[in-house]
Amino acid sequence: MVTVTGADTDRPVQLQNVTSEAIVEESAVEVGHVALGRVIDIYANVAGRDIGSVATDIGQILSAWGKRNEGSGTAAGWLPPDPKQPEQALAGYTVRMRGEVSSMRESFSSLGFGMILAAILIYLVMVAQFRSFLDPFIIIFAVPLGIIGVLAILAATGTTLNVQSFMGVIFMIGIAVSNSILLVEFANRLRIEKGSSPLEAALESGSVRLRPILMTSLAAVAGLIPLALHEGDATMPLARAVIGGLSASTLLTIFVVPCLYVIFKSAKAPLRPDPV
Repeated sequence: MVTVTGADTDRPVQLQNVTSEAIVEESAVEVGHVALGRVIDIYANVAGRDIGSVATDIGQILSAWGKRNEGSGTAAGWLPPDPKQPEQALAGYTVRMRGEVSSMRESFSSLGFGMILAAILIYLVMVAQFRSFLDPFIIIFAVPLGIIGVLAILAATGTTLNVQSFMGVIFMIGIAVSNSILLVEFANRLRIEKGSSPLEAALESGSVRLRPILMTSLAAVAGLIPLALHEGDATMPLARAVIGGLSASTLLTIFVVPCLYVIFKSAKAPLRPDPV
């Protein structure tokens, strides 16, 4: 039984006493709102693929269907026209991907900024320690060498580039830089104490510091292998990123950093002991 009330009275009256015909239409039971605007939420679950690639595919479909709404102020806003009446049917509607996709993109942006900031701070600290802008530049070159290994192992294992793997890159930066510091610092000491040429100092530094560098990297890699092999663990991308970055950084640093040291130091004056 359906009842209605009139404008002059609050007493409910049965609808069948007022009219013999009623038009019933289906409508939304609940209407969501965001920033005082009506929204229709479409939920989707991802199975067998990562969220980033699915979001990219959805974005390409929407972009091909409509045009990018540059005035939306968001990273993913489209104004999709109706194929039959593009100027009337969906005018004023905006399609946006929200939820976990937007949270993931914000996290990537924050972690990317944190990774760049970490590299800059490490460089500035080493500038103060070595009293040189050149030595920290040679040392920090181990970071891109490690990133090569991170991308390689993620591609080889089918691991997605997510928040955990980004954190693994940040961890890898600290260890990779410490290995490079061992080479450059010992080479500088040889040039001061023995008067060695840059080539002689680089060769001896590489041979003497090889064992501690390998021991440090192997210990870190061995400790992370169980996490890297444990499928389904949330820390698996982090462990794989650190393992790949350290492996590539260690192998490449042993050869690349001494070569850079010889190239940049050959044209400079011999080092002298610090008077302090």
